[in-house]
Amino acid sequence: MEEQHHTEQTKKKKKPFFIKLLTGIFWLVLFVVLLLLAGFIFSALHKKNSLSMLPPDYSLHLHMDNAWKAVNPLVDLEAADIILSQPQFLSLRPAFMSWRTSALRQNKLVALAASRKIDAALYTENSFTDFIAVVDLSFLSLATRLLPLYKSLINVENLYYIETTLHPGVEKFFAFHVSNDMTIYIKPIQNTLVLSSNLELFERAITIDNSSDYTKDALMLIKTKTENPIHVIANASKLSSTLLTSTEDNYMLSQLLPLIKENTFSLISFGITDSRIKAEANIPLDPPENSSLSRLVTSPSKLPSLPVRLSDRVQYYTLINAGSLEELKNAAFPLLPPEKKIDSLWSTGNSLCKALFNTSLEDLLFSWSGNEFAVLGMEGVDNPVFAIQVKDEKQRQKIFDRVISSIIVKSDTSLIVDGMRLPQLMLPSFLQALLGAFNINLPSAYYYVHDGYIYLSLSPEPLSALYSSSAAGSFIAMKEEWKDVQPRLTRGTSLSLFYNLAQSTPFFLRNDNVLTQILDLYTIGRTDLALGNSNLSLTLNAVSRRSGDLRSLNGFPLELLGKPSPYTIAKQTKDGPFIFWLEDQTKLSALNTVTKEKTELTLPDPCFITENTSASDDSYCIWASTRRGEVYLINSCLQIKAGFPITLSSTPSADASAFAGGLAVPLSNSSLALVGTNGKTRYVELPLFGSLKAAPGVLGENIALYDKSIMGSIFIVKNGVCINEDAPMEVNGIAFGSPALMEQKGSLLTAFITQSGELSLWRDGRMETGFPKQLEGIFFHNLVASDSYFYALSSDARLFRISPKGEVLIVQIPNASAENPFLCVLEPNKNKVSHVYVCPDGNAIYGFNEKLELLTAFPLAGWGTPSFMDTNGDKRAECFTVSMNNTLNAWNLR
Repeated sequence: MEEQHHTEQTKKKKKPFFIKLLTGIFWLVLFVVLLLLAGFIFSALHKKNSLSMLPPDYSLHLHMDNAWKAVNPLVDLEAADIILSQPQFLSLRPAFMSWRTSALRQNKLVALAASRKIDAALYTENSFTDFIAVVDLSFLSLATRLLPLYKSLINVENLYYIETTLHPGVEKFFAFHVSNDMTIYIKPIQNTLVLSSNLELFERAITIDNSSDYTKDALMLIKTKTENPIHVIANASKLSSTLLTSTEDNYMLSQLLPLIKENTFSLISFGITDSRIKAEANIPLDPPENSSLSRLVTSPSKLPSLPVRLSDRVQYYTLINAGSLEELKNAAFPLLPPEKKIDSLWSTGNSLCKALFNTSLEDLLFSWSGNEFAVLGMEGVDNPVFAIQVKDEKQRQKIFDRVISSIIVKSDTSLIVDGMRLPQLMLPSFLQALLGAFNINLPSAYYYVHDGYIYLSLSPEPLSALYSSSAAGSFIAMKEEWKDVQPRLTRGTSLSLFYNLAQSTPFFLRNDNVLTQILDLYTIGRTDLALGNSNLSLTLNAVSRRSGDLRSLNGFPLELLGKPSPYTIAKQTKDGPFIFWLEDQTKLSALNTVTKEKTELTLPDPCFITENTSASDDSYCIWASTRRGEVYLINSCLQIKAGFPITLSSTPSADASAFAGGLAVPLSNSSLALVGTNGKTRYVELPLFGSLKAAPGVLGENIALYDKSIMGSIFIVKNGVCINEDAPMEVNGIAFGSPALMEQKGSLLTAFITQSGELSLWRDGRMETGFPKQLEGIFFHNLVASDSYFYALSSDARLFRISPKGEVLIVQIPNASAENPFLCVLEPNKNKVSHVYVCPDGNAIYGFNEKLELLTAFPLAGWGTPSFMDTNGDKRAECFTVSMNNTLNAWNLR
């Protein structure tokens, strides 16, 4: 009994093997989890201050609490395209474009990993690309802390691990070779990842504790909370020197630079989307006692009264509200370039004024004028309007009467425009010379006085329009575009610019740099500069408002050395997005729109190119057929496929067309050559009475050909066989081009129009009821087809839409003829929505939807047939054209 009891206890104590295995796995997993948890906690707590690795002598400091939320929306901005189109960043463009379209942007784990705090600084002493970025990895730094264990396993192209000392204190780090001009140095330090494009800055970041070099004011600005996801701190003096560079256009503004203290930091409130940009900066000033600007800088600006009084006819204005005319004169004259000789001009004018009018120049100008001075521009009017606030109307009238009564100044009060009398005053030469120093040309002025302001212009028309619209109660403050950029001012403004880039270009957009190119995207804007209380305040509000929002892509238009053929081919290839075009009929060019790399291939004879639409070999994307009968198949690097060129049995009689099986080439020996991507060629003999004079019409495997003769015929070739050789479709009359094909309910529709306008439609070779149909006009181009309609273009530039049932819709293209036109149907966004594109005689391309409504942004500059491709990853196709003036154009149609 005892032995039996002992055996039963032993059985109870023993556990099955799989239970032991599961228990062991559990404790192992628990151990690993606890170990990782401990590692994560240690990594999160064992921290280094990011600011300690950023030397404070930066030009710009960016702080992001969550890099993913801050940066991910910016990836799709058009401003990013501009930055990456700069030569120093071109090498980063392919990776950026790949990331823009990557599905990883929707991955939550990627978002979690990228939701890190980042501090970055830009240093512009030597180069615009010198930066330091410090990424706070927090608990994820466990991966970088363990880097020595697996660094040998990292295999990334152009990324190298360097263990030797390249610079004092710099060792055991990564170097990522971006281009010949840029290398980014990377080193993990505790919870951070430090990156820099400059080795000396890199050394300062990782070997020196820079936190003690920050002033209290700088630290306070850095810690200030803002609504924007990106916190921007700027070195005020360096930022201003960038914005107010010493050029002729803004020489006076550049003189503000000495007023700004060195190493004075400013908080910039900044927000940007594709439709709007906002920016605001406040810069403390410390004007020298002897500065001519001291009076303006220390006196607070006032709110101007003029803007709300302006007519809605005003498209742009510049308003100065910094002080009286005398104060402005005292402040501005010392700042003008010496070559202007402004003091001499003033002295001469003052002497002449006393001699001629018995009054000083100061009384002539200062005694009646107020504090607001503006230049106004209106659409369709070349001459601007000048507005001056009148503080004393009686004194103004007295001065004007005195000037007019003199024998040297002529006045004319006889002009009446729209019931309004507009006096004209001939300005004396010394006043013209003074105005000329400020680039104002006003030899004579029509004028009127209204509501406390005098308005002057070289011509009467803008004055009449200005007064009429104001009298009717139409003011600029009611316009949506003005409201969109009107800031909520709580203080005055010394200088205000309201601009529309379609009409004017403000001074700060006349320099060609990255910043101005970005601001140029926002076409309507308002900039306010306020001086007062030893502070300079800059405010910018701008919105994107363009007709069709049409813009040239960066780097376009591209000047061509030769005469282009009237078509481009846009193609997404395995090597990236490419544009192909032909110059001087022999030179084939390819441009990678991401890297901007251009390659060329010169063929021995004049040729025609078309896109390879065959699915059997899409790596070779271009067909080229020469006049001598040689056919080439070419890839995006302009390399000719092995086995090509193919020499045909006869010379081509017309341009070739690509179809699903390869390339169809009409030959002068009454046959059709079908060239496959494998180099094999089949010939289809055709019973022609005339000849093939146009590129075949194609739809899938179907090829339609027009035998051009007095008794014309249409043949259909499919799978290498002419399927209607015994019963061709007969054509009454001469025509141009080839038939258009459409599939409908399993049937093949063939449509054709003669030069005289006789429209025929066959269904599977039999004439449809209601056809032939007569269209009014002469037609030098044949029909094209979408999935639902046929389109025709008459010589007087009328576009016809014809349904398979014979219903016709017509639209007239204004002021155009179409004797040598181009007509095509394309699907720009590959979304089964087709548009028809028309290039009548001239350098303009029109785009219409299926309702024959003109597409937004059209017409645009171009000749021939356009092509479309999404080159910047925004899922909207850009338009590419060539022009008669030998340029390659690229239009962003969003």
